[in-house]
Amino acid sequence: MRTLEIPRLEWTSFFDSLSRMHADEPIRVEVLRQDIGAQVEVMALPLDGIAADLRGSECVITIAAGTSPTEHIAHLIADPQHVRILRGPLGDDEALEIEAGDESTTLVYFDSPGAWAEREVNH
Repeated sequence: MRTLEIPRLEWTSFFDSLSRMHADEPIRVEVLRQDIGAQVEVMALPLDGIAADLRGSECVITIAAGTSPTEHIAHLIADPQHVRILRGPLGDDEALEIEAGDESTTLVYFDSPGAWAEREVNH
């Protein structure tokens, strides 16, 4: 697996491209924090889009998933510090990692729901 850091000035175009590439694919979103551990925020909902709202020194990244009003989630990440994409041996996107200023990390997995179930069994 290869990890690439995405420079802040490229976040908007990177997320636009990533959102088009993975539109409607099921994603899994986990939030890692020292005080609560790993929490699953989204499980097997189709990606609606990821966007960075850059306003001067402030920034918010929004991860939207789901296609209906009853199954739509918008996960907000305030004060993101680092954005990284993890790519597999064939160059396919496996996960997106976003570190925030509060020391939390949000992970967006692009692999199949079957792989998520296997991961749960092995942990």
